[in-house]
Amino acid sequence: MPAMSDVFLSESVTSSANLDMVRLGFGSHRVQIPYQTAFELLAGVKMAGKMASRFEGNKAQNWRELARINTGTRNLTPARRFRRSNLQSNCKTWAVRFEGKLVVMVFNELTVKLHYADAFQWYTGARLAAREAQAWAGDTKRQMRGVGYLNDAEENYKHGFS
Repeated sequence: MPAMSDVFLSESVTSSANLDMVRLGFGSHRVQIPYQTAFELLAGVKMAGKMASRFEGNKAQNWRELARINTGTRNLTPARRFRRSNLQSNCKTWAVRFEGKLVVMVFNELTVKLHYADAFQWYTGARLAAREAQAWAGDTKRQMRGVGYLNDAEENYKHGFS
């Protein structure tokens, strides 16, 4: 994949379930990852979105409202037995961070930047796609994922995060 660092709008990013994989679309680029990896990625997107929102001076209530915008619920019935497809991931490494008010995701050499509001809207759709892939695989367990940023208290005070 070629290197890319454009700021994407919510209309140009997509997510969908593909058997037990989650397909993420960023413009003309497609990334396919297992649903377990998608949940880890999305925990990072949520945390980076919160930090980017705080960087712009917004309170926690604002990101909660943004995250509720696209929360459609579907009746997901898991498969009767655990199953796997033969699909392969095209992403070996990934990372999530924030830069100012942007959420930055890196997949191999592809760099994707989203405004935190667009990232929250994309997060809800991508999480639903990951849940659909999990249901297709017959995986009924629930997992709790947490992500945190460790940084300097003086830096937090300087940016008004305290």
